[in-house]
Amino acid sequence: MPEDEFIKIRKKDVARFLLLIVFFAAGYFVHGLLTNQPKTQVSLCSQFCEYANLEYAFVKDNMCYCYQGQLFYNQAKNKTIIVFQAVNAGMIKNITAENGLTS
Repeated sequence: MPEDEFIKIRKKDVARFLLLIVFFAAGYFVHGLLTNQPKTQVSLCSQFCEYANLEYAFVKDNMCYCYQGQLFYNQAKNKTIIVFQAVNAGMIKNITAENGLTS
């Protein structure tokens, strides 16, 4: 086969490809810096749920969720059920706890 039928990779093409990769990587990191939101810590979320007499559930999308239980009784069937639902407590950044009543 003649040499002109092969695909030739030139240094200029490799440089353009690397420049394109660097450009997209820089855009990805800049986007990450601009959309940086404060993270809800699991310990703060757990502490908040405890103070609200709820049970800690999970953290999703920087939002704290607590389990809230409800007791239902059906007199006709003589059955009692407890239903737990996850309640969105919002984004918890800081908690200050004091002993006793405050003014």
